[in-house]
Amino acid sequence: MDLKKIIDWIGKSLGRLKTIGVLVLLVLFALSIWRGGCDRQEANDLLEKVTGLDVKNDILMRDVEERDSLLIAKDQRILELQDSLGASDMRVGDLEYDYDELAAELAHLSDSLLRIPADTSYEFLVDEAYPYPGHLKYPFNEPQVKGIHLTFLENIKLDEINLNLLTQINERDYQLELKDTVVYEQAEAIMLMAESRLSLDSIIINKDEVIELQDEQITKVKRSRTIWQILLGAIITVVTALAIGGG
Repeated sequence: MDLKKIIDWIGKSLGRLKTIGVLVLLVLFALSIWRGGCDRQEANDLLEKVTGLDVKNDILMRDVEERDSLLIAKDQRILELQDSLGASDMRVGDLEYDYDELAAELAHLSDSLLRIPADTSYEFLVDEAYPYPGHLKYPFNEPQVKGIHLTFLENIKLDEINLNLLTQINERDYQLELKDTVVYEQAEAIMLMAESRLSLDSIIINKDEVIELQDEQITKVKRSRTIWQILLGAIITVVTALAIGGG
């Protein structure tokens, strides 16, 4: 085919190429509008889903932060309770030491009275132990006077020992209350940590879902772009074939 024939063929085919080109442009324009609408809808759907998941995560994170504040307060409360337990242990130690001293004094009362004259014991009973008015008409021998004196002193020491033991019991009851409170606070702290663990797991799941949705959208966009390029190439090929065939 010489140059003149080629020019003649182009002249004859130019009108047909223009018509087919216009049709192709119209088709491409329509497909572009349709595809754009689909892309916008998919983008809106994706945005709505991601926003919803982000809102859920924000709520979950606020719950975690609130529980963290409660945990800090509970940790401080537990430390205060443990300090109180330490102070109580010191008081119990002092009471136990005092009890040993009182018990030793009680055990040695009889020996200490052996070094005191009976007259001194008698004067103590009359003037200090039982200073009651009245006629002294009941005579007692020395062992009896010593025995009465010992009984009086033993009763005083036993009262001190009983008071000491009662104070120890009250202190032990106080310690039990403190330990029960510590156990309760620790149980609540464990529950709060478990709830936060569930919230954090949910946040991770939601973030994974966001990543999955975005990956799916990226895959769709790439696939659509590839299909669009293939379609465009096919249309151009068809148009060229029609133009050549028509010529």
